[in-house]
Amino acid sequence: MKNKQLEKYAGFKHELAIAETYEEIKLLEDKAAAVSEFIKRDGLGKKEQDEWGEFRMEIAAKKGAWLDEFFPSKSRKFAGHQKEPAKMPVTKKESSRARTINREPEFVKEAIEHLKKDPRKVVTPSAVHNIVDKKKQLEKEKDPEYLEEKEKERISRYFADTSKELTKALDCVTYIIQGDYLPQKKTDGEHITAINHNLYRAIRLAIQAGIDVPKVWETYHNKVKITKHLKIDEAEIIKDSIEEAEIIN
Repeated sequence: MKNKQLEKYAGFKHELAIAETYEEIKLLEDKAAAVSEFIKRDGLGKKEQDEWGEFRMEIAAKKGAWLDEFFPSKSRKFAGHQKEPAKMPVTKKESSRARTINREPEFVKEAIEHLKKDPRKVVTPSAVHNIVDKKKQLEKEKDPEYLEEKEKERISRYFADTSKELTKALDCVTYIIQGDYLPQKKTDGEHITAINHNLYRAIRLAIQAGIDVPKVWETYHNKVKITKHLKIDEAEIIKDSIEEAEIIN
């Protein structure tokens, strides 16, 4: 750094060390951002930009610590000694980013080193946060509890989709089955085709969700009254759907 920049940097570091209120942290954050923008416009090198970017990360971490103290994200109970403001002085997005920077120092350090080594990029709060966020997501995806929860969501979607398809099929059945009514119009034939299609899809979804479809059908199929003229071969539908579901899985 040049002498003037060194003096300014040392002064800002001192201000950060003694800053206690959000207003003090915010003022310093704005000044550091302005200096970073000036350095960029002035054509100074990547090293200088990275140094100021790294300092801005220290400010972001202190802001995150302040938010964690005065606006605990889980309990929402006031943990400080001053009066709690009416609401957070930052947006939810800004709050989340600052808290993440404060809570993940190792990931932040790795992200900064990664950006320093990349000749095409410089250290900025947004660039660091994006890398940290990706690292956190990768760690999360290795967590057995997270994977179990995702599997539950997947199965829940299958059940929801199955319900929709069965509803469509039953709507068609309701339209067609009226005593000894026989299809007479072209649209009647389309409804019959729709029943077959929706039953196929519903059964495939049910199998993928882990439902023992043959056992369920064996228990309940006699309760389903479908007139013979519809020519729906339930056994064949189940057989074909099981085969297709096995291929998909």
